[in-house]
Amino acid sequence: MSDETDAKQGKFHWPSALGSALIVAIVAPLIVSWVQSREPRLVFTTPQVLPFQGPTKNIANYAVTISNEGSSAVESAVCVIRVPNGTIEQKAVTADASIAHSETIEGDHLRIEIPNLNPSEHVQASLLVSSSVNLPGVPEVSLRGKGVTGKLSVQNVESPFMVWLRIFSTASTVVSLALWAFVFIRYAPIFGSLPNIKKRMNQIAEGERETEREQKDLRAMVEGLIQDETLNPRFNLAYFCRTLGLATDADDYLLNRSDPLSYWAEADRFTSLAQTASETGYRDKVIALLQTLADHAVMNDHSRATILFDLALLQRNGSDVELKSRIEKAHSLSPVRIETRLALDQSLSGMAWVKELTAKKQPNLEGTGS
Repeated sequence: MSDETDAKQGKFHWPSALGSALIVAIVAPLIVSWVQSREPRLVFTTPQVLPFQGPTKNIANYAVTISNEGSSAVESAVCVIRVPNGTIEQKAVTADASIAHSETIEGDHLRIEIPNLNPSEHVQASLLVSSSVNLPGVPEVSLRGKGVTGKLSVQNVESPFMVWLRIFSTASTVVSLALWAFVFIRYAPIFGSLPNIKKRMNQIAEGERETEREQKDLRAMVEGLIQDETLNPRFNLAYFCRTLGLATDADDYLLNRSDPLSYWAEADRFTSLAQTASETGYRDKVIALLQTLADHAVMNDHSRATILFDLALLQRNGSDVELKSRIEKAHSLSPVRIETRLALDQSLSGMAWVKELTAKKQPNLEGTGS
C-alpha cells in the first residue's frame, strides 16, 4: 500500500517516528554535554583533619586546593580561608610558576587572589593554625570568581538551566526507548518468536541491574575514601611531623610527596635516618613520632608491629629486659613478620630469649596495609 493511501487511512508512520526519536535521543545528550562543558566550574577541596590538643594550645594543619574544572578560564578568583578563634602560625601557597597569585593574612583568615585560572589549573594552600580553644576539623572556605561562585567539589550543584536541559534529555531518551520497545513487541514475528525476545529482554534487564549494583558499590567505596582523608597516611604523617618538630618532613609530605605511602615503610625510613643522624634531638623526635603513630594512627596489626619493633631498636639502652618486653609486644601482633626481622638482625638473633621466642611457631597470615 502506498504512503498516500496510508496517510488517507490515518495510519501512524513508524519509520519516521522511530527515526525522529532516535535523533532526539542522540542529539539531546550531546547538547547537554556541550552546554555543561562551556560553564566555568570553580571548586575547592579540603580534607578533614584531626586537631592536636596540647597542654597549652591546640594545633591543626589545614590544606585547601582551588581548581578550575570547567573548560573556560576563571577571572578575578578570590578565596578566603578562615579558622574561627585561630591564629595562623605559618602558611604556604603553591602553584605553577606561570599562575600569578597573591596572599595576605588578615586576622584569623588567609586571603588568596588569583587574577586568572585556566581550565585544569589549581592552587594549593596549607595553614598551620593554633588556638587556645578547640579547632574545627575543616576551615571555613569562601571562593568566588567573575561570574561564578566556588563550591566544595563533592557538592558542586548544577544551574537551573542545566537541570531542565538534563530532564529534557532524559525524557527524550525514555520516549525513544519506549517506542523501540513497542515496535519490538508489536512486530515480534519479524525479529523472532515473542517468548525468546522477552527472555532476552529479561536477561538484559538483569544484567543492567547487576551492573548498576556494582557501580553503586564502587561509588560508595570511592566516596568513602574521599570523605575520610584521615585514612590517607600522607596527611597524618604531615600533621604528626609538624606537631613534633619535624617541619621539613611535614612540608615534604604536603608539597612534594604524591606517591602511595604506608606507615610501616615510613617508620623504617625514619628509623634508618635516626640511627645515623648527627642532629641533636632528631632521634628523640623520631621516637616521639613512631610512638604517636603506634598509639593513634589507624592501621593493621602487621604495620603496628613493625613500628613497635622499630621503636624497640631506637630505645635500646642496654636493658635486655626492657628490649625483650617491647619485642614480645610487637611479636604478639605479627609473629611471622617480627620473627623474620629478628632472624635478619645479627645483633639480636644470637640472644637466647630471641631463639626461644622464634621457636614458638604461631600460625598467622601476613597482610598488607598502612
